[in-house]
Amino acid sequence: MSGVFSIIAFIAILGVTIIATMDRLKELSVWRSIGIILSFFMTIAIATLLIYFGGDWFAGYITNGLMENIVFFIIVVLVIILLSSGLNKIIKKLTREHHEQ
Repeated sequence: MSGVFSIIAFIAILGVTIIATMDRLKELSVWRSIGIILSFFMTIAIATLLIYFGGDWFAGYITNGLMENIVFFIIVVLVIILLSSGLNKIIKKLTREHHEQ
């Protein structure tokens, strides 16, 4: 049941994000919009892999349940911070090049 909720929440957040940024995407060329959308999905895929496999592997070495959850939470936060900052740099670069032309 939690998997279904996660998928519904992801689709809802994605829809709200797309609707909120639709006016900005219309200003960009088709290729820049595709680049931004691909960067978004690649970031999600990389974060999923890092959190699911890397976080689970690293936290698996800890035998204490509470510490395992704390370490896993820290890994999730670090992955989100690092990948979102990378995505922001990519998006700023793509949109900055659009404004310079």
